[in-house]
Amino acid sequence: MICQTAGMSPGHVYYYFRSKEAIVEAIAVRDENDTAELMDQLEQGSTDDLVTRLTRLIPAVVQRNSDPAYAGLVIALTAEAVRNPMVAEILRRSDEALHTRFLKIADRVGGPANMDPATLRLRIGMIATIFTGLVFRSILEPRRDQAAIVQLVNEQVRLLLGGQP
Repeated sequence: MICQTAGMSPGHVYYYFRSKEAIVEAIAVRDENDTAELMDQLEQGSTDDLVTRLTRLIPAVVQRNSDPAYAGLVIALTAEAVRNPMVAEILRRSDEALHTRFLKIADRVGGPANMDPATLRLRIGMIATIFTGLVFRSILEPRRDQAAIVQLVNEQVRLLLGGQP
């Protein structure tokens, strides 16, 4: 799947990367950077609360996580993580870096009132689960109503972060 997505033969890919783990690490870094761009938007230039800022980005997240190429890559990496503990660790580190960054943003822009950091972390993990689930559902339901999905995800984000759905 990696070679197909890159449009390269395995030999050509391994010319640039020393191992499968190095390939996964590069993909994880690229995904972190893409997500960091969304987080930059979350943090910049608004006086809105965290929930409003986050729900504004949901259409872009739904679109990305519904892209067949992206979905295929995420599923392939997840399958490899099940078989390879080193790949699993790379993906865990990447996930942890993104969660930590989100929590710092929440602290700076003002997280949900009366929500302790442990609860916020747990709920951010649940939102990440929803986002990841979109990847898998996009394979099973490629023609789903994206606007309805965006609306439903927004409702869930509001509910999880203490607002009204």
